[in-house]
Amino acid sequence: MLPSWTTKILSEPATEPITLAQIKLHSRISHSEDDSWLTMAIVVARQYIEKTCELSLITQTRRTTFDGFRKPWLTLAYGPTVSISEIQYYDQTNAAQTLVDYQAALELNPCLIVPEAGMPWPSTMPNRIDAVKVTYVAGFGDAEDVPAALKQAILLLVDFWYSNRSAVDMGSPGPIPFGVDSLLNLFASGNYR
Repeated sequence: MLPSWTTKILSEPATEPITLAQIKLHSRISHSEDDSWLTMAIVVARQYIEKTCELSLITQTRRTTFDGFRKPWLTLAYGPTVSISEIQYYDQTNAAQTLVDYQAALELNPCLIVPEAGMPWPSTMPNRIDAVKVTYVAGFGDAEDVPAALKQAILLLVDFWYSNRSAVDMGSPGPIPFGVDSLLNLFASGNYR
């Protein structure tokens, strides 16, 4: 069965929540031989946390695509949602339309979108898996706006990967460290889907 929604990033964050200098200080690394690896690991750790918690850490533009207006509301994962740029849908004649009559609870995570009071959702083209597209800006803001617990999770995760670089190691501690999971559980997204 196909998912009822998918999300993609249209514009990546301009910066990362932590810097190379911060991870080197945290991991007590004094040389520069692994700087490119550490820089890549910071990006991967942010992506892991964003996917796991359905959050956007640094401001970015996303598009969530739905197969129609099937529920009384739409939800935008990967918040916090800052603004909605556009809601486009394909009507029953398969013509692209822009939805303007809606209400959005931006302060919720995930953000909820409902039709304007007293109005139904418009009809969409049947069997079109991309019948509704919501483009929005999400994220806590810049690096200084990201909650400290999420920054700490990135530091712990990159440090763990740095110390355990192989995919399989008979002596390795196994999955993601408990400390990272504990911090991420603080930010587990509610589920209105």
